[in-house]
Amino acid sequence: MSDKETKTDEIFPEVDGLYVIGTWKAKDIVASNHAADREIKVKKYDFRRPDKFSRDQLRTLSIIHESFARSSTILLSGMCKTDCHIKVGSVDQMTYDEAIRSTPAPSTLGIINMDPLKGSALLQMDPDLSSAFIELLAGGRSATPVSQQKDLTDCESGIIEEVYLRLLKNLRDAWSTVLDLHPRLGALDTNPAFCQIVPPHEMIVLVTFQCIIGDARGFMNFCIPFLTIEPIIYKLNAQYWYSSPRREMYKEELDKNLAWTTRFKVPAALYYSTDDISLQRLQELKKGSLVAISGLDAGTACLECGNQTVLPLVPKKTGKHNEFIVSNIWDETIADFEHADEKSEQKDTAASDEVLFRFGKTIKESMQKIENKLSELSARQTELTDQLFFGTAQNNIEEPVQTSQPLQFAAQIERELLANFLVHEHPQIIALVLSHIDPLVAAGVLPFIPKEFQADIAVRIAEIKPVALNVIEAVSRVIKRRFETAKATAMEFEGGPGHLAEMLKTMPKKTEEYLLDAMTKSNPVMLQEVVKNMSEKTKGS
Repeated sequence: MSDKETKTDEIFPEVDGLYVIGTWKAKDIVASNHAADREIKVKKYDFRRPDKFSRDQLRTLSIIHESFARSSTILLSGMCKTDCHIKVGSVDQMTYDEAIRSTPAPSTLGIINMDPLKGSALLQMDPDLSSAFIELLAGGRSATPVSQQKDLTDCESGIIEEVYLRLLKNLRDAWSTVLDLHPRLGALDTNPAFCQIVPPHEMIVLVTFQCIIGDARGFMNFCIPFLTIEPIIYKLNAQYWYSSPRREMYKEELDKNLAWTTRFKVPAALYYSTDDISLQRLQELKKGSLVAISGLDAGTACLECGNQTVLPLVPKKTGKHNEFIVSNIWDETIADFEHADEKSEQKDTAASDEVLFRFGKTIKESMQKIENKLSELSARQTELTDQLFFGTAQNNIEEPVQTSQPLQFAAQIERELLANFLVHEHPQIIALVLSHIDPLVAAGVLPFIPKEFQADIAVRIAEIKPVALNVIEAVSRVIKRRFETAKATAMEFEGGPGHLAEMLKTMPKKTEEYLLDAMTKSNPVMLQEVVKNMSEKTKGS
């Protein structure tokens, strides 16, 4: 018996030819197949929380969202007209239950549809950040959040939704190197317990952003379930990102990437060699003269596009006509390009490498021209964005004439009803609404606001900054929808003590006395109102 078998029998006792099944220490199990003096390292593994993402994949996700953070910093600084800083704090994997339990309530939660991926993601924002966005986008001077934390109102949700829509555009650009992502905002919520996008023990990756919006500081978390990202998980490996283009581009991908080139028209010419002729012969050539073409027999014809040779051709005579077919040399070059991965270690690929170099150079020059055009468009977009958010015309851009004010319809709403609706909103939103309606109407609304808020709202109206039109329209849509619904459900008031008094006057005397006697016992207060109306109508008549 070998030493190995002896060691195994010592650890796992054998009974009737079978090893006894029991509970054994990890070091004893490992030591059964290794030397006793070998150092044993055992890693704890929690089967309820399996690791689904490798360190390489987490690093790639960090790179993607660092690009998102940089672009979002520029975006939010322009929207809020203040200094904003966003950076990636951490990228961790955990269960969805752990992420939800660490989320404050109430909190701003956006459910994101990750088209074309199946499933959803969750973009969470701290209450301090949400309050700061509402304050600044509604024209406030300071980014200091309101201390009172509560659920978002309809108008506040409309403003936060505008922020989410802009952030999702940056998220799509950040993911463009991996996937043509089309994220869409599905719903907004404030209770983490109601946002169960995956089972509690499902693994997710949590990207945490550290945000500074003016004087407000907080965190923004992007939760991506493993089930959602699983179909493209292989694209998050460094090998996929940094591999040679020749190794990763197969024929199908190449055809797809070059399909757009078929839409361009370029001049083409067919060239082939002839016999040498003297200058005297060249001088004698006239229209209709015949010239011997030796290239038809030698096979030295070629096709040129854009002043470059693209196809070597071989002449072929068919009856009385001459045709040209693609040379086998080109077929071999294409084959070398498609199977470059298989021939990369061979020495006979020098010709195909030269073709690839020229091809890559041409594509690079074309992409540079496209990039220059995109830069011009981006500069133009920046100018228009400055005009929209800062209200200034740059580079002779004419300011659009505002033909209508979205909130003017609020002047038609009863003052007390409008005040009862606004009293639950953020003070800066109240100031925004009162600043964009007729001063006489605003003066009738403000007294219905509780006195402890009136002074603060008056100061905010005096200090309000220019507000983006899309923010005003978002608030306007909410108010209009609310009061259109109230108007549709309104009822006409009929009846009352006066109506009953009119009925009693036309009734027989005995019926009148009976009803008045019955009301004396059941509702004497109402009886007094009815008798009062009856006496007033009698005097009037």
